[in-house]
Amino acid sequence: MIEAIIFDLDDTLYSERRWLLSGFAAVARELETRWSRDRVGLFRLLSEALRRGHRADALQRMCARCGQSPAIVPELVGLIRSHEPRIALRPAVRAMVIELKRHFRIGILTNGMPSVQRRKVAALGVEPLVDAVVYAAHHGGGKPDPKAFYAVADQVKVAPAHATFVGDDPTADIAGARAVGMRTVRVATRRQGRLSDVICPEADIVVERVTELPSRIAGVVHGPGGR
Repeated sequence: MIEAIIFDLDDTLYSERRWLLSGFAAVARELETRWSRDRVGLFRLLSEALRRGHRADALQRMCARCGQSPAIVPELVGLIRSHEPRIALRPAVRAMVIELKRHFRIGILTNGMPSVQRRKVAALGVEPLVDAVVYAAHHGGGKPDPKAFYAVADQVKVAPAHATFVGDDPTADIAGARAVGMRTVRVATRRQGRLSDVICPEADIVVERVTELPSRIAGVVHGPGGR
C-alpha cells in the first residue's frame, strides 16, 4: 500500500528555468548601475542565451557582448545563488499537492545547495503544504545516494516500500528511489522532448505533467514497472 508521495523540486513541482530567469533579472538590476547599461537589455541578452541552450556560459556571453571582463562571472554566480527568487507554484500544482495530502503523507527531497534550495522552497510556499522537506546534500551528498531517500522516508514516517517518488531525473530520482524500494513516477520535462521520446523503462509510469499524478496514481501499483 502506498502511504506517501515524495517529490523532487526542480523541474518537477516547478520549472527551474523560472528560478534562473529570476536570477538573471537580479544580475541585470545589479549591473545596470555598474555598467551604465539598461537592465532590460542585459536581461534580454541572458534570457536569449538560455533560450539558445547556452545556460552554462550565459554570463560569459553577456560580458563579451557588453565588452566587459568575464572576471566578474563568479561574483554574478554568487548573486544568482543568494538572491531571493521571484517564483511561484502554479495554482494547478498547489491544488494537486493539497488534494494528494488528503490521502497520502507528502514529502520533498531536493538536490542542490541547501541555502539555495531553502530560498526556492520559501518563495514557492510549499513547506506548509507538505509533511517534510529534506535537503539531500545533508545525507550522503545527495540523490541518488540511498541515505537521502531513507532520510525523507524517515521524515514522512513510512517505510520506503510504502512510498512513491516523483521526479524528472532518470538517475538521481528514478534509479535512486528504486534502489531503496520506492515506486517511481518520472515527469518528462519539455527539454527532454515529447513523452514518446522519453525512454525510462525503470519508472513505474511516465507523465507529461506532474498534475496528471492524481488521476494516474493507480498506475504506480499496476503499471508495467509495478512490483
